[in-house]
Amino acid sequence: MMEPSARLALLSPDRLADVRRRTGDYSDRTIAEACAVGLSYWATGRSPEGIELAAGTLFADVLGWVDNGGTGSVPGAREAVTQEAGPQGWHVPVPDGVDPEDAQLALDDLADFPDRPLGTIAPVDAEARLRTLAEWNDTDADRPRPTIVEMFREQARTRPDAVAIVDEHRSLTYREAAERSAQLAHHLLSRGLAPEQVVGISLSRSADMVVGLLAVLQAGCAFVPLDPQWPAARRSVVIEDARVVVQLNTSGEHDPQEPEAVAVDLADWAFASLPTTEPRVSVDGDSLAYVIFTSGSTGRPKGAMIRHKAISERLLWQVDEILHFGHDDASLFKAPLSFDISINEIFLPLVSGGRLVVLRTGGERDPHHLLSIIAEQRVTFTYLVSSMLDVLLEMAGDSGRLDSLRHVWCGGEVLTPELYERFRTRLAIPMYHGYGPAETTIGVSHVIYRGEAERLSTSIGRANPNTRLYVLDDELRPVPVGVGGELYVGGLLLGRGYVNAPGLTASRFVANPFASDGSRLYRTGDLARFAPDGSLDFLGRADNQIKIRGMRLEIEDVEVGLAEHPRVRHTCVVAKKNTAGGTYLVGYVIPAADSEDLRADEVKAWAVDHMVEYMVPTHIVVMDAFPLTANGKLDRNALPEPATATGAVTPPTTENERVVCAAVAAVLQLDEVGVDQDFFQLGGDSILTISLLSALREAGLYVTARQIFTHSVVGALAAVASREDVSTVDHGDVATGAVVGSPIVQWLGETTDAVDGFVQSVVLNTPEDLTAEALDEILGAVLGRHDMLRAKLVRGDRWSFDIPEADRAAARVWQESDRPLDACVELATDGLDPDGGAMLRAVWRR
Repeated sequence: MMEPSARLALLSPDRLADVRRRTGDYSDRTIAEACAVGLSYWATGRSPEGIELAAGTLFADVLGWVDNGGTGSVPGAREAVTQEAGPQGWHVPVPDGVDPEDAQLALDDLADFPDRPLGTIAPVDAEARLRTLAEWNDTDADRPRPTIVEMFREQARTRPDAVAIVDEHRSLTYREAAERSAQLAHHLLSRGLAPEQVVGISLSRSADMVVGLLAVLQAGCAFVPLDPQWPAARRSVVIEDARVVVQLNTSGEHDPQEPEAVAVDLADWAFASLPTTEPRVSVDGDSLAYVIFTSGSTGRPKGAMIRHKAISERLLWQVDEILHFGHDDASLFKAPLSFDISINEIFLPLVSGGRLVVLRTGGERDPHHLLSIIAEQRVTFTYLVSSMLDVLLEMAGDSGRLDSLRHVWCGGEVLTPELYERFRTRLAIPMYHGYGPAETTIGVSHVIYRGEAERLSTSIGRANPNTRLYVLDDELRPVPVGVGGELYVGGLLLGRGYVNAPGLTASRFVANPFASDGSRLYRTGDLARFAPDGSLDFLGRADNQIKIRGMRLEIEDVEVGLAEHPRVRHTCVVAKKNTAGGTYLVGYVIPAADSEDLRADEVKAWAVDHMVEYMVPTHIVVMDAFPLTANGKLDRNALPEPATATGAVTPPTTENERVVCAAVAAVLQLDEVGVDQDFFQLGGDSILTISLLSALREAGLYVTARQIFTHSVVGALAAVASREDVSTVDHGDVATGAVVGSPIVQWLGETTDAVDGFVQSVVLNTPEDLTAEALDEILGAVLGRHDMLRAKLVRGDRWSFDIPEADRAAARVWQESDRPLDACVELATDGLDPDGGAMLRAVWRR
């Protein structure tokens, strides 16, 4: 810091050069006068004549104003202009009432970081910034970190008969899950798999998948998602880069170009003869647990390698400190395995003795199904993007179907104040929001909202335990509070780097300039800024990486994918916002030589077959040439808007068509939609599909999420829509015979002998002309419609039910009484006998 002289602060030649280097080729006088204006605004909050300043005014705007002749006097200063100080630089007047040393610090701060808003100027030097940063990064938390395998086995030892995993087909206790996964692990080891070799998981979301994951980890190997719905080209890249040695799927069959497959099918278990004991394999905290591929800036996906102790750190922090997750909790597994939040959803309950509820594939897009599962399975923890949370809150209303939730983790999209207000009014539970690239083990920062909240749309909270967060400029200097820079991450949660990509690893995982222990920092490519309280605001991407429906991708990745089309010569992809606020992609292509007849629909169909679903552009535009700027570069701003319709709009002719047209128009915020238009071509995506489902249901028309994807043209969707709720249609199937008890029944059996005391009652007013014969018929119909009301409870190691045929359960289930209401309730309760099949009893009090 240069010493101030009397009431003048000094702008040295070095600082003048720094400002010029970072802002442009301005004269010394222009820079000095602009600094005088900035210093005055910092001190007084007042503007000079000729320009209106605010806290958000950029210093670059002040420079431009001065350079263009702005000469208004600086209020509050002794001199109205700066003074040249010869070889020492320039003198800048210190505003009245300001300590000269503070003024010099503020001036130095401004000159060090001129690319900033005026409201961020502060009398802080580099050493003070480092001290503050060290305080905010003082997140050390010493704790034992057993591996996922060790924590799961402990739960299996202490709670063997508790339900661990449940999907739509079956439930598994901790003992069963441990034994099945151990058997599969023994099989993998018998094939010669070595520690840290990578196993591909080519299974749909199911209990089979979870058992497969546990088996891979118990064998000392690592897993990599290998989604069976991925195009062959994507699978090939993952298999090659991760060096997958074997894959798990449902059939055991595999493409000749892919590694051998092992069939994992709980319904037809092939490993029952193998030991159920724990494999003798050492898995420590530094062992590789999984590889997860994300979009790559080179156009090729990159695989982030994550260690066991990093996952354990995150899970133990959640279990012990913020969620207090335990035996009575249930986590909903709804994300694709290729999305790293799924790791959190899966293993959080399995290391803490809770239940893992596995949503069927596709169920994450159906809000009606989601609500049903959350309510039926008493889910307490779920991760939701804000658009899905919005729809669920709207659909649930005051029905209570979300009342089991204790924790909602919301991320991936902007959270609006209006949505949060509805959330906290309806549910009155904490909302958690976090940030973290896949390279840093799911999340590195978090914020918990309870009650009123600020900066909802930008805040990503403070550093998680054992995590270091830095906002740096391009010279790796910590930037001042309130100034944007690139976010760097260090600490325990850092991954190993990218699998089999040492060059890429070296460029993204850099030496930590703030430590002498050889540690590294991960360059996120995200822009952020610190708030005065040490929390962070997210400002967007520093490169071409964007988020589509919560999934990160690089624009270049999509461009390279489209360029693989054999009839495409050049590609360009642009991200746009639709009228409903969602992000979608438009792909522009130039045909190869002799392919002038290339059609947009041909390219789109090819992309659907060869690219991951969320990377497929909503629109394809075929062009002869791309527009260029004056210096010959691609002018993305001059690219044409995609055509969303051809010719006149065809109006609806049926009531279903009218309803669907109106719903699509409302969801996409369009004035008019025709029956021959495509929902996705108009700007729809899988998130907006959820809104369309809700809008149609509200209008009394029912479709499934799958039908919207397979019948995306409005007229075709109207043709398959039903006036009956397709999710509850009675297909004539009559449930009889043995049925395994649900997880809640198993839990009741494990925790209490008084299951007969768990009853629900309701008082209904009956019509005056009700007869005994009519009541017989009404209650008989209820028994016939609801199979479980006819069921007999079969107690044992695994509780189950025996359901007789409907015509064998016609005995009278009611009786008359003129006793007081409380006595009638007691009379009905006494008549219940689960073991005898008496699940319903009524008392008619005339």
